[in-house]
Amino acid sequence: MIRPTVTLWRDGANEPHFVHFLYRAAYFHGQVEQPVRGLMSLMQQKDLPVLIAVNERGIFVIDQIECTLLLGLKYEEFSWEYAKPSNVNDPECLPCIFLQFGAVENGIAATKLMQIFSRQAAMVDALITHFIEQDKRRKESGADPADQAAGGLADNTYVEPNPIKNNGIGVLSNKFSRLTLATFDDEGRCIGQTGSLSISY
Repeated sequence: MIRPTVTLWRDGANEPHFVHFLYRAAYFHGQVEQPVRGLMSLMQQKDLPVLIAVNERGIFVIDQIECTLLLGLKYEEFSWEYAKPSNVNDPECLPCIFLQFGAVENGIAATKLMQIFSRQAAMVDALITHFIEQDKRRKESGADPADQAAGGLADNTYVEPNPIKNNGIGVLSNKFSRLTLATFDDEGRCIGQTGSLSISY
């Protein structure tokens, strides 16, 4: 069971700046491959345990050991896909969530692909779907964000506190150097991949 968020962040450390982005989030356990280079790539590496936080704003991937944000994306910034285990009889073969999102590196637009392994991947997929459909219904209803801020709608209307501001390459400060990613150019060609993603492309 995941400890309460406040306790998680305050075990001897100051509350990180991104905590307010996690308002009303559901948390799931997961793991991601760690990028390795040089001789270390010849050795088997343990996956990094992460928390996957999902709320009305988007999805956030948090290093569970260091309590640092690795990736934060709003729903309009990414697409996703749920994948079942390739071998259902192997307990070490986990389902996963693929996240695809845009990025700018050295002034060049690219697309990134990330794989997150989790026994709770199906629940992550279901919750993302729920929030996206909820947002779609909200937009179709013609709700005016200004009315929401002024409290002009029904009490059960969600009003986002501390709105996320996009910095041009996703929200907050994404740490691509700590992630195992595949990179594609604007024509869909794979121009870089690491970890198990290098087997697929």
